[in-house]
Amino acid sequence: MKPTTIVSTGLLLLALTGCGAPSAADINAEGNALYEQGVYGQALNQYKEAVLMAPDRPEPQVNLGNTRYQMGDYLGAIEAPNNALQTADAATQAIIYYNQGNAHFRLEELDEAIEAYKKALRINPDDLDAKYNLELAQKIQEQQQQQQQASNQQDPNQQPQDGQQDPNQQPQDGQQPEPNQDPSGGGQPPERPQAPPSSMNPDEAERQLDQLERSEERNREDLYDNYAVGADGNPTDSQSGDDEGW
Repeated sequence: MKPTTIVSTGLLLLALTGCGAPSAADINAEGNALYEQGVYGQALNQYKEAVLMAPDRPEPQVNLGNTRYQMGDYLGAIEAPNNALQTADAATQAIIYYNQGNAHFRLEELDEAIEAYKKALRINPDDLDAKYNLELAQKIQEQQQQQQQASNQQDPNQQPQDGQQDPNQQPQDGQQPEPNQDPSGGGQPPERPQAPPSSMNPDEAERQLDQLERSEERNREDLYDNYAVGADGNPTDSQSGDDEGW
């Protein structure tokens, strides 16, 4: 799941053990199947159970974060895979940072999103989606700062020109103050984190939104493929092929 709408919702699949009681890998695989069907609530429960059964494995924690993201719980998406950073390999760490960046972006926490994307790129400099999302977040942040600076630089003592209303002038009897006709409020961030500033033309805005949506879906599919099937046709974990049952 990677952004302009923004995250990497890739599922980490685990190799199954042969028999006996369901293993954490089995439970995780069941969660993945439910996730693919869009049954996120049930998938969430499976991942939670897998985390309890195998707290040292990063896969169900990452999947838990991805599911929370799909359910709109962006704070939960940030927190869920934190412990996995301690045990995950570098490639999975990059995925976690990228996903957390997308969740921060959704929460309009641009500073945190930018830092998370940078962490992902330090590990995987070739991640084009992370580069795109980083540039998008930086561009929005820069434009917001410029708008704020322009607002702050307005001279509060400047006399209104003819035909302009003095903001400090009290309305005369029978007159009601006119509402502010500027819906942006001057320097306010966009309503949605992925939405570009209003100065951007509609075609460019639509292009950025489409790109972010495509990058999210592409990353989810890429991760699913990377962790889904090994040479023997069974689900596998590309991080560590020698860990029995994962």
